[in-house]
Amino acid sequence: MPAGPENNKPRRLTLRGLQLSAQRSRRRYFGISSGAQGAFGFAFAFFFAFGFAFAFFFAMPLSPPPDPSENLNSNHSGKVSSVGAESRTWPAACQELFAIHPASDPRRAAFPSPRRRLSLRKGVKWPLMVAPRAVRVGPAGWAYDDWAGIVYPRQRPSGFHEASYLADYFDTIEINVSFYRPLTPATTHRWLERVAHNPNFLFTAKLWQRFTHERDYTPADEREFRQGMDVLLEAGRLGALLLQFPWSFKNTAEDRDYLFALAKTFSDYPLAVEVRHASWNDPAFYQTLTDQSIGFCNIDQPIIGRSLKPTAWTTAPVGYVRLHGRNYREWFADRPDDETAGERYNYLYSLDELKPWVERIRQVAQDARLTFVITNNHFQGKAVTNALQIIHLLSQQPVKAPPPLLQHYPELHSIATAEGTTPSLFPLSG
Repeated sequence: MPAGPENNKPRRLTLRGLQLSAQRSRRRYFGISSGAQGAFGFAFAFFFAFGFAFAFFFAMPLSPPPDPSENLNSNHSGKVSSVGAESRTWPAACQELFAIHPASDPRRAAFPSPRRRLSLRKGVKWPLMVAPRAVRVGPAGWAYDDWAGIVYPRQRPSGFHEASYLADYFDTIEINVSFYRPLTPATTHRWLERVAHNPNFLFTAKLWQRFTHERDYTPADEREFRQGMDVLLEAGRLGALLLQFPWSFKNTAEDRDYLFALAKTFSDYPLAVEVRHASWNDPAFYQTLTDQSIGFCNIDQPIIGRSLKPTAWTTAPVGYVRLHGRNYREWFADRPDDETAGERYNYLYSLDELKPWVERIRQVAQDARLTFVITNNHFQGKAVTNALQIIHLLSQQPVKAPPPLLQHYPELHSIATAEGTTPSLFPLSG
């Protein structure tokens, strides 16, 4: 054909033309039909994907070994700063409870993202035995004379123990007596036996007041206090150690230094800090707690003067909430008599007062791995009553209540069931 302007026009590029050209090329090089080529390509892709998945699955370790040199609290090396405990690290049982994995663990991406620019400490992996955003609710203490016939049966059967009784209704109790004196290993061993029937049960405990209120402790005091606590820690039954400071403890340079030095001393325990003065409501303080993975205790108390108002902060994998009641008249009353000192906690929350706190608990739990909610308004069993109501409001399920309590607090009848297990450990939805 002679050359001419009409024959030198570029060909129009179409999708169909490309498909025909590709087919001719495949036939030329492979000598097979289009149908056979499609089947061959599908088979090749399937076996390639299967082989890659097989190799990836067996190459990845299912559970990276824990690093015992790290600990739950702070960037500290996991060693205690005093009492000759230079080689002290997390006990095996506690490593299992608060399993720690290298920071490169890709499963950290599944952790809830903390709000308010707070973050979990790098490398912390929480136990699989605890449901995501789990909440444990329970009272503070159990040895109160005025609970007889109200919380506990007036006629106690042989072998009765208060902690064992409460462990039928709750999955946590805050140990109150540790604030007044150190626990002996024999005592804590007996308590472990008392709650053994509840596999979900965890204690929390208050640090001895010699460290938080008197603040004149010695290395011998630290050694003595650790003896009882370590039994709970090594058994995997210690959920948190609470450092409760008084209202007079304020956000000054001296008190801040003391607080964080004390937290470093006990950094091999999962810690939470309770402060009551409004000067601590400072973003820089919350950020420092977050950096050292120290939990913040959100409290409800009578708002008198510069008292800290209700909050919903999460600064560590451990979330903590304590409700003290709102007895304004007695809160700062000086009552040396132990029998009347309990009047400070003589307050029963109404459901309308608890509902805002239930929303705060949900906020705390969204950013924590495990949240403890402790009712400290213990006068005549009111802490147990409100704890059961909080469980009901959170879970929207009936709760099992002690029979004597139902007689004294008829408001529980609408939420109580005679049978079943109290859902005091449950994951929050949403």
